[in-house]
Amino acid sequence: MALASAVLRDRRGTGPWRLPVVFLFGLVHGLGFAGALGIEESRSWELLLSLLSFNVGIEAVQLGIIAVVFPLLLLLRRTPAHRWALPAMAAPIVIVSLYWFWDRLSVAA
Repeated sequence: MALASAVLRDRRGTGPWRLPVVFLFGLVHGLGFAGALGIEESRSWELLLSLLSFNVGIEAVQLGIIAVVFPLLLLLRRTPAHRWALPAMAAPIVIVSLYWFWDRLSVAA
């Protein structure tokens, strides 16, 4: 998603591709967790409450970060620096994501 945000932008900074990509990423991510959890096993239902509590905590932290960062990004958008700021912020995310992807592939093999 970070790579797509940096490369596949139109003049407004968004595109019709964004929501489908986010939806598909979330779907694949959720299916991966569901497969790892193995809901059909009896013990997995005990883990479900822990997983849900963890997810609620993660979402709360993400909303807190957005509440702080979003106003700063709105201010940044009013400056000429916004043209290079998105690719500069996306590059480390892409690099770390590719590293994790490669690491997962090498573990699975």
